[in-house]
Amino acid sequence: RAVKSRFGEAVAEDISGFTYEAERKADLEEMRAWKIFPDVRGAKIEDHMTGERDGRRLSLSRVSIVYDRRRGKSYFDPSLYCFRVDFGTASEFSGTTVVVGKEESLRFGRAAEKTHGLVPAATGSAEFDEKYRVYATDKGTAERDLILSVRSAFPALEKVCAAVGPILIFMPKRMTVLFPLESFDFAFEPKPFWIPLDHDRALAAFASDLA
Repeated sequence: RAVKSRFGEAVAEDISGFTYEAERKADLEEMRAWKIFPDVRGAKIEDHMTGERDGRRLSLSRVSIVYDRRRGKSYFDPSLYCFRVDFGTASEFSGTTVVVGKEESLRFGRAAEKTHGLVPAATGSAEFDEKYRVYATDKGTAERDLILSVRSAFPALEKVCAAVGPILIFMPKRMTVLFPLESFDFAFEPKPFWIPLDHDRALAAFASDLA
């Protein structure tokens, strides 16, 4: 952990000017306030970075969230692995808007609607509404948060997603974006020694730094 902390601090400061924490205590109540899970039983936050971009304070972290679907019985608690980005907004409005992929909405048992009482909303874009489920405090909240400029940014977000599409949570003065992962991606940890290194892929990833 000590080596990981030293490495993470150096990378965060040198590349982005951010501060770095190897691990950070998870605020379960904050995650429950997102209103996308039936409940949150536990969470782990790693590789947490905090800094400023374009005059806006933001944070990035790698998160695993254990949630309860509240249906059936299982020997394994369902979990969501994701990269998380938080940043402040100028919104003074109250209310919450949640955007979740169709498959993820079913995976979470449509908790935004069934557990937390948010209202299903349509954006008016057939293409967007086919891929995503929107839940909001009321229809007006969804219309305010999901303006055309926000919806048009989704293709770029989808390109950086390793698994399904992004999850967006709009809240007063704050926005959270989750990028789901197929498994916990150890960003600052090497792969096991028995997995051969793909030299061409590694060089391509750092081509701009080596130029």
